Amino acid sequence: MARKNQLYHKIATIIRDYGHVRTAIILTGTNAGCRCFWHPDGRISCDSLDTQAFFDKWILPNSIKSLEKIIIGGEDVLVEFLVKAPRLVIMGGGHVSLPLVSIGKMLGFYVIVADDRPEYANRGRFPEADEVFCMEPEEFKENIPDKANSYYIIVTRGHMYDEAYASHILNYSADYIGMIGSKTKAAKTKGTLQECFSKEQVGYLHSPIGLDIGAKTPAEIAVSIFGEIIRVKSMKKLHRLPEDVYNKLLYEDTKGVMVTVIEKKGSSPAGIGSRMLVLDDGLVLGTIGGGSLEHEAITRSKKLLRSSSINCRLNEGGSLGMVCGGNIDVLFEKVGS
Repeated sequence: MARKNQLYHKIATIIRDYGHVRTAIILTGTNAGCRCFWHPDGRISCDSLDTQAFFDKWILPNSIKSLEKIIIGGEDVLVEFLVKAPRLVIMGGGHVSLPLVSIGKMLGFYVIVADDRPEYANRGRFPEADEVFCMEPEEFKENIPDKANSYYIIVTRGHMYDEAYASHILNYSADYIGMIGSKTKAAKTKGTLQECFSKEQVGYLHSPIGLDIGAKTPAEIAVSIFGEIIRVKSMKKLHRLPEDVYNKLLYEDTKGVMVTVIEKKGSSPAGIGSRMLVLDDGLVLGTIGGGSLEHEAITRSKKLLRSSSINCRLNEGGSLGMVCGGNIDVLFEKVGS
């Protein structure tokens, strides 16, 4: 079957190839519901000639790196910076790495494990990992190049390996670098690294790694590490398509309604940028927080699929039956033909 012409498929393709994409949708006026996205070379692709003319005329600020509603040409426009699933790179295949991989996958990371020992760096030991490398630290750059939206955990078996991996990663545009070890070991390693790196660069290294929650077991240590990573990650306010939604849009001929939380006030279960895809066969991928809000959004999506309404509409969250005192705005977009 030939793929239907759908803008979200093109957006998913850009994310696959480049790791991120900037996109915008007009919320008001005669072009309400029309979306566009920017190619890495600056070209704009839109779903209509009128939309193309609108965005050719009005220049969006490049500073937007999350989700933001702005006014352009007198119209409300929602601008979003979508990124690929974050990459988690674990150096070391020991006991702590096992729960790190499992939790990483549960949280939606693309997980890579590296170790120089064949008995620790293999698919049998890490079946959930997306990639496993058996390599020496000096092979790191060749096998694991610098990429945006990447988080690095150094949990090797020895001080020498910790320093070797850290010396590579400190040159990367890392979102997080954590290294396991005691305060004494951390201070010694940082002191050695400062011979080659600035104090500011070395200060970016989280060591001892993780939040101080009294963790003892490998699983508890993994939880403390992800607590720290989640705290760092949440400050960046990046948005991404849920992995199952992303794969559906990228690889399958898809028809449905994309539901996105674009604004909230007060207490509500859904964070800004939360997404779900309601397909025409009834399947629902992703979530906007569950409960009565999600149920009502699914019901409205199914009605929108059966109607001839425009491919986007904005609903005031207060009318969606919120019971926790919050107010939420939800965007509905038809996907596919």
